Amino acid sequence: MPTQYIKQIINRLKGPEYTLVLSPNQQTAETLFFEGKYDDALQIIEKARLKEDFSENEQIQTMILKSNILNEMGEKQEGFQLSIRALQRSQQLDHPLLKFESLRAQINSLFLLGNLDQCQQVISESELLLKKSRRLNKNDKKKYRAIIQHYSGKILRKKGDLSEANTYLSKAYDELKELGNNYEQATLYNDLGINNAMKGNSDLALTYFKRSLSLYETLKNNSSSIKLYNNIGQILWQQGELEEALQHYLRGQSLSEKAGQKMYSAALLLNIGLINQSKGDLDLALDYFQKSLSLFQELDRSNEVAICQNNMGNIYQAKGELDIALGYYEKSLTYFEEIDNKYEMAASYHNIGIIYREKGDTVETSAQLAKALIIQKELGNPLEISGTLLLMIQNYIQSGSKDSTEHYLAKLNEIRGENKVIEQRYQYAKAQVLIMSGRTVHKAEAQQILTEIVESEIIDHELTVEAMFHLFELLLFELQTTGNEDVIKEIKVLSHKIITIAESQKSFSDLAEIYRLQSKLALLELDVKESQRLLSQAQIIAETKGLHRLAQSISYEFDSLLNDLAKWNDFIERDASITERYELAELESMMSAILERKGKQYDDLPEEDPMMLLILDEAGLCLFSKTFPSESFLQDQLIGGLLTSINAFMQEAFSLSGSIERIKHEENTLLLKSVDPYLFAYVFQGQSYSAMQKLEKFIEAVHDSTLWEEITKIRSTGRSDKVNDALNEEISKVFLQ
Repeated sequence: MPTQYIKQIINRLKGPEYTLVLSPNQQTAETLFFEGKYDDALQIIEKARLKEDFSENEQIQTMILKSNILNEMGEKQEGFQLSIRALQRSQQLDHPLLKFESLRAQINSLFLLGNLDQCQQVISESELLLKKSRRLNKNDKKKYRAIIQHYSGKILRKKGDLSEANTYLSKAYDELKELGNNYEQATLYNDLGINNAMKGNSDLALTYFKRSLSLYETLKNNSSSIKLYNNIGQILWQQGELEEALQHYLRGQSLSEKAGQKMYSAALLLNIGLINQSKGDLDLALDYFQKSLSLFQELDRSNEVAICQNNMGNIYQAKGELDIALGYYEKSLTYFEEIDNKYEMAASYHNIGIIYREKGDTVETSAQLAKALIIQKELGNPLEISGTLLLMIQNYIQSGSKDSTEHYLAKLNEIRGENKVIEQRYQYAKAQVLIMSGRTVHKAEAQQILTEIVESEIIDHELTVEAMFHLFELLLFELQTTGNEDVIKEIKVLSHKIITIAESQKSFSDLAEIYRLQSKLALLELDVKESQRLLSQAQIIAETKGLHRLAQSISYEFDSLLNDLAKWNDFIERDASITERYELAELESMMSAILERKGKQYDDLPEEDPMMLLILDEAGLCLFSKTFPSESFLQDQLIGGLLTSINAFMQEAFSLSGSIERIKHEENTLLLKSVDPYLFAYVFQGQSYSAMQKLEKFIEAVHDSTLWEEITKIRSTGRSDKVNDALNEEISKVFLQ
């Protein structure tokens, strides 16, 4: 009895136990808030405020709830002002729970506004209040401790201290897990997911995101569920699960459209575009980016408009249209500068630097990357810094600046930490620096590092493939110096690994490049026919995926091979040494262009000189022929030779329907393409690339018109002047204008 009496005295000294009691309308508004129905919640609050005679306690709670709603709706400044007024009134009332809720709303506003230092000050005030408040029940203490730790972790994450952030978020998790507060747990799981994603722990991040999504779906909170579909999609995308990622984005997009949430809809359209870009569907990606851009322009969202323009720049960069890409990057940079979005400014400088690197301008590349690095250091994001440092190292290797290369490698070493992505970037950069030294012992060490990257867990698919290409280069060096043809087998194994990753990631530029390199390996083995087949495969991929610059480069490669056929035939006859084959194959220059991401530009090449166009049927019967006026003239003997070459190819051509075959006959090149039931043959002199574009365009024009069926009638009815005139008109449009 004495003990119970003492407890009663202590409780009276502590004062009354505080609670928060909501009116029915406030409860409805809060439920709508948890469900993410912010407009509806706001309407309930406004109606209740006009009709009901709220107590001071209820008025303050209404202000806090409205502040939270406004924050979620993006009206952060207005939400912040409301939280200040709520805090002032709760202090006058001396109600600790209302103080905590007001401070929490204020912390949220400040965090969203990016005022991290002021946010930390308010967190410190909350911690002090929690220590002084004696009359709080156990669950309230747990809840507010968790909220303080949660926001402390978010601030540390923003400042780049991911390990310490994870410590605070884990403490918050321990406090909350017993309370059964679905909303608080859902938001915490989401932040744990974000933190682990930034640390490179994608599997753990995915687990937290899925837990968060499950709780939001339990709450019927579609707005937050949309965000989680987006976050899960991004992790799956990083893991190479493109189709599953796309499905999550599409679900989020469907929800956002039903809810009429244009902002989320535009963001998800953007991400759907990015997935299609990753799958190599560049034109479809561009279409989604344009839809997203239109919505963001309608919403007057300058930041997001700039992001869309930046991504459109990425598409044109992938297509090899560097000047158009540069224009989009510069437009987006202007927007980001106007709204002082430093993160995206840094990304824009980074992208512009890549464009100049691909153009071969190492000086301007350094200037742009240096601007990106200054901002990234200011923001304190190690992951972004490491990406720019890696590019700077590669650029200085390309320019031959040893001191600058070693300087930036040391900088990258300083920020390695626990992040797996940064660690792998450092190891990759170190391998490249070792290769640059030129010493055999250093190349052997680089080969060991690259082998470890290639054989370890794939964290960054792009970096792994680049490491494979560098390993490819070192194996070629070994082949060149030793002449040991067994190395070719090892190179082939590596090339098949690259194909596997490129196909899984839908990285069609890498796929086309590796087929081009495999064509060189075929030449080293004196298999010219296989080399031509692989080049054709590379050409088809580049053409169908809109990779124009790469397609042009491959076409030039094919022409070079045709011009060197006599030399290769001589090599076959006398079984030339591996050294001779290696030199004629020009592997070094191709490997260098791939590694430096610097494709050749052939815009100044003269167009071909057209000589003859023929349309034949499966039996070899000529249904139509056109001889072009030219400085060169076709003699009967030459025409006979050309027709012999065509006839020799007839059967094979129809078995390879849809592809273009090239044949060299003296100074002439024949392009042959079968589209059942016809074979189209175009004879010309000069480079093949523009000739291929014209032949494709001509076939498409004929196929999409009545001419396709009319040509067939020629076999039974004889020549038709009407058909000939129509074909000549189409030829004039395509080949002569």
